[in-house]
Amino acid sequence: MNRVALFTIAVGKNPIYFDSVKKYFPYNKKYFGHENNVDYFLFTDQNGNIEGITNINIETTYWPYVTLLKNNMISDYLNVYNRWDDYDYVFFIDADFALGDFYDFLKYDFLLIKPYWNDSLGGGAFYGGKSPNFRLLCDLFYDEIKFISDNKLPVPRDIDEYYLGLYGQEFED
Repeated sequence: MNRVALFTIAVGKNPIYFDSVKKYFPYNKKYFGHENNVDYFLFTDQNGNIEGITNINIETTYWPYVTLLKNNMISDYLNVYNRWDDYDYVFFIDADFALGDFYDFLKYDFLLIKPYWNDSLGGGAFYGGKSPNFRLLCDLFYDEIKFISDNKLPVPRDIDEYYLGLYGQEFED
């Protein structure tokens, strides 16, 4: 049995994303974690709890920085608590994304959704793979993303998906 971490983010004054995580968690738990030992994590600035998910409290980060920083937040958490080696696989799923069927997500070294509207970008709604591969993704772009956020620079459109797409090309058949 594999050890798997599945991360998501729900921030902002409006609890819509937190409520989405709560709404879709039963589906994601059923279809993602059916044969694996999965730890579910939620980066949030909300006060509520969702049974079965570990909250990781963060300061409110506004769009587009929150989407840009998702891999940095995951990397920071796993580094600070020295947990990279606890997991065989690490994945990210959007707060408003639900899995709707069983699938062998772990048969890939790295899995990235390809959006139908543009095959040059990766789809940031759901992605991940073997822990060392996810860690490399985080490490490759960590400093650049942190610099953009720390200096409140304009975020180039779809840059998080662009980075995912570049990285995902390394694992295409």
